[in-house]
Amino acid sequence: MDIPKNVHGPAPLPDNQGPNNINQAGNIPPKQQDASKPPIAQPNVQQTPPSPPSPPPSMPQQSQPGQPLAGASVPPPPKKQIDVRTMASDAQSLKSSGGFGAEPKTFTPNDFGKGPAYQPKKDIPKIKGQTNPKKHILFIGIGVVVVLVAAAAVAYFFILPIFSQKTPVVPPPPVPTEEKAVTEQAATTTTEQATTTEAVQSFVHQTFFKGAPEFVKQVPLSKLSVGDLSSALESAIDSSSTKDSITEVAFTVDEKPLSAQELLSTVLPPESINSIFTEDFTAYAYYDGSNVWPGYVFLLNDGEDKAAAEKTVAEWIEKNTNLENLYINAPGARDKDGFRDGSVGAIATRYLPFAEKGASLNYGWLNNYLIIGTSFNGFQSGVNLLKSTGG
Repeated sequence: MDIPKNVHGPAPLPDNQGPNNINQAGNIPPKQQDASKPPIAQPNVQQTPPSPPSPPPSMPQQSQPGQPLAGASVPPPPKKQIDVRTMASDAQSLKSSGGFGAEPKTFTPNDFGKGPAYQPKKDIPKIKGQTNPKKHILFIGIGVVVVLVAAAAVAYFFILPIFSQKTPVVPPPPVPTEEKAVTEQAATTTTEQATTTEAVQSFVHQTFFKGAPEFVKQVPLSKLSVGDLSSALESAIDSSSTKDSITEVAFTVDEKPLSAQELLSTVLPPESINSIFTEDFTAYAYYDGSNVWPGYVFLLNDGEDKAAAEKTVAEWIEKNTNLENLYINAPGARDKDGFRDGSVGAIATRYLPFAEKGASLNYGWLNNYLIIGTSFNGFQSGVNLLKSTGG
């Protein structure tokens, strides 16, 4: 169709319009004509406004955040390529390159969906000889129970009896008759010694003198011997002792009083006479101004026959070869005539003179008391202190 000549051409492009030429509706108003020129009649042709041109590629349109660009189409992203090396691809690459190097083969993600997907088998074949794990657990549980039962049985039957039961007493082998007799005799002797020791520890020393001696001293003995007894008696006399004085001496061994049996067994053995006297006795020392003369007083046990005891004591003393043990210093030779009769007041005595001056062994009885003195004056002083008992 031919366009009339008096019709103006299309409106200028938006690039030639300033911002002031755009109305509120976003359309470009027509160009105003010059008022001096008469208006040109417009043909009755409906004009369609041209669509705005698309922005250049270097200037993308701005859009609101979160909204896509109006009228813009986003091209799809290029397909990703994945380089994968497999043993087959490496072998082919080495074959094609003459062995210079292996190159990865290029794939696209779609290539992986072309082949069949791996599907694991539901039924895994059992390896020959492989057993069920549940059976292993069952066997292990049974084994643990068996081990615990065995350990408990060992502890109950073997270990506990060691701590709970007493050691069985094994009877001694039979002893021959002769050895048995010796063993019984040794046991009897041990029992007698133990009884004697208990007896020694069972009494408390008390003097037999009724009258009071000038001095009383307690003398401990480190050991029981003739020499220790003599030294103890001599040490009882000191500078305070006066002439013709008597000092009573109480012997102790291991803080226990010395018994008559222990004394006589040491000084005048044999010990066959020991049983007729009581455990307690009285010892004293007579001082004449120059020498010390020991003396002793013993008491018969209750129930002893006095006449038989006098005869036994006479034989024991007058036939004894250890009378010199009663002296502190050696008394010299015995008189060749032996023992003689004597008396002190109404008491009949027997005495044995020795070579040393003042040394004479005297013994006699005052009722049930046996008195032994190593000098006449000492013996007489002891009798005088004992007479006060009224015996």
